[in-house]
Amino acid sequence: MSDTSSQGKCGASGGETADAQSKETASPESGERAFCVREAVLADGEAILAILRQVGWFEHMESWPGEKVLNRLQTHLAHAISGEDHTVWVAEGDGGEVLGYLSVHWLPYLFLAGLEGYLSELFVRSDCRGQGVGKGLLEAVQREALKRGAVRLQLVNGKEWESFKRGFYRKSGWTERTGTANFMRWLENE
Repeated sequence: MSDTSSQGKCGASGGETADAQSKETASPESGERAFCVREAVLADGEAILAILRQVGWFEHMESWPGEKVLNRLQTHLAHAISGEDHTVWVAEGDGGEVLGYLSVHWLPYLFLAGLEGYLSELFVRSDCRGQGVGKGLLEAVQREALKRGAVRLQLVNGKEWESFKRGFYRKSGWTERTGTANFMRWLENE
């Protein structure tokens, strides 16, 4: 759990423990960017919102007033980082900028021998894709899952999305489930 008031720089005190951070290093010739992965703090909300707006999939982020969107995002972020059942990580570049983020929910299924980590969000700035940022975030969640005794990680990836088309998750060791359908139901709440 992160301190919700600190800036959260990698390597800074800000409430993180050494376990909450991982230094990812890459050589410039590899085409990968140097960054670290750390738990998110409330101060990351604006950077996360900028990444989500850049993706352009979320109509309400464009149609609602900016302050309303940021308040909603920060309320959700505060909830996610205040307990043990959610974790949000950010990849932070050398200059302190947020390059991407990942959100995972730790679910105690009654029929599994341990927790499942459900990755609900993994987004990387468009100028940072293909530079190891997403891979570093996935590696962070896998380490945390093992520490928590989780037996499975799961996510949903749209087949029309860039990450699916280029095989990002397959290349990272994930297996596509066959014989299952993913259902959802939107609820009108406003």
